[in-house]
Amino acid sequence: MVFHSAISLISSWIILFHPADDNHFNPPGITGIEVVGDTCDISAAISFQLMGTSDATSYTWNFDDPGSGSNNSITVDGSRGNSNVSHQFSKPGRYEVHVTWQEPGMPEARLCKYVTIGQCCVGTNAGTTTISVCADQLPYVWNGSNYTESGRYTHSFQLPSGCDSVATLVLQVGNPTPSLGNDTTLCPGEKLLLDPGNYDNYLWQDLSAGKVFEVTQPGRYSVTVQNGGGCSGTDAIEVMYENNCGDIYFPSAITPNNDGKNDAFGALGNVASVSNYKLVVYNRYGQVVYSSSDPFQRWNGQNSGLLVANSNFVWNAAYSINGRSQKYKKGSLAVLK
Repeated sequence: MVFHSAISLISSWIILFHPADDNHFNPPGITGIEVVGDTCDISAAISFQLMGTSDATSYTWNFDDPGSGSNNSITVDGSRGNSNVSHQFSKPGRYEVHVTWQEPGMPEARLCKYVTIGQCCVGTNAGTTTISVCADQLPYVWNGSNYTESGRYTHSFQLPSGCDSVATLVLQVGNPTPSLGNDTTLCPGEKLLLDPGNYDNYLWQDLSAGKVFEVTQPGRYSVTVQNGGGCSGTDAIEVMYENNCGDIYFPSAITPNNDGKNDAFGALGNVASVSNYKLVVYNRYGQVVYSSSDPFQRWNGQNSGLLVANSNFVWNAAYSINGRSQKYKKGSLAVLK
């Protein structure tokens, strides 16, 4: 900014022209205009007080506020050095308030003060809006801009007061993703409860509308769900029934004498349907003497190449039948001659 100053001699007074925001036209005896009140609050009246002394008996104030009508200008009587007025500004803005008066036998004097009203913009926030839209509803238009992805977006704009404000958009894009799980196999008599998750609406393959669906026979089952925003998603599962659902079992004793009868220890029964298998055998000291992940493999009763006849052991096993949930078994084993 370039500042200009000029000195002009009027009678015996020196009148100074100062930069825009300072008091100017400052005759001897008057030091300035004091502003009293909350200039941030447009609803509050602001008081102006002349500082200094003067022999004038009347003062004319102008508030540079045409919107206030006849209240924009006022002439008041004042005693020596005393002029105090109030004004209610019509709207936020920057105003040049000035007062004129005349000392006895002197030219008219004028003093100005710039004041900003109702434009204190600390922490202005227009709030946050959260929106959920379906993928087929994009782009989402907000404040004149297009948005195509989930995210947090902000927009700045100017309030009527002249203050900057910030609005925030939280955009959630996407359709529901219900899950019925992987295709599965059940045994005769077993049931499966399908639960796709929590949504507002459900429509199953048989046109039922419950939150869950109970499966009692083989087939393909599907569900279409809808959330509160009207977005939908679908999932399906194939359920089969397996007749070969027998379990496996383990002997409680073996006689490893190579007579072809009960010579080794391992899983018996529906071994062909077993998966995720693990068998571990321990001696009485808790040491592992045998382990296997092959359900067709058997322990011959030997440890480090030596037969451990006439000894007792404990074992545990984990496995699945036809890929279903994991099962666990444990027991004791006698190795006899």
